[in-house]
Amino acid sequence: MGMGYVSLGLLSEIIGRSPIAPYVFSSMAPDAGNPEILWYAVTDKQKEKYLQPLVNGDIRSCFAMTGPCRTTRFRSSTTLKNV
Repeated sequence: MGMGYVSLGLLSEIIGRSPIAPYVFSSMAPDAGNPEILWYAVTDKQKEKYLQPLVNGDIRSCFAMTGPCRTTRFRSSTTLKNV
């Protein structure tokens, strides 16, 4: 991608001033963070299949999280209380 975190932060500050710019530049969540994760964590073949179309704007990314069972909420709140 070629830009460092400081450059991306400054660019995001400018883009954030417009109500439509995040949509135009695909810089709203989750498209803002997922390409960076893909850049560092996947193989070259996965980058070709998922990262390049995402950067080109041909596809959109998403984020989903699930728990192992119904008691996940209870376990999470108990963990937070113990921290």
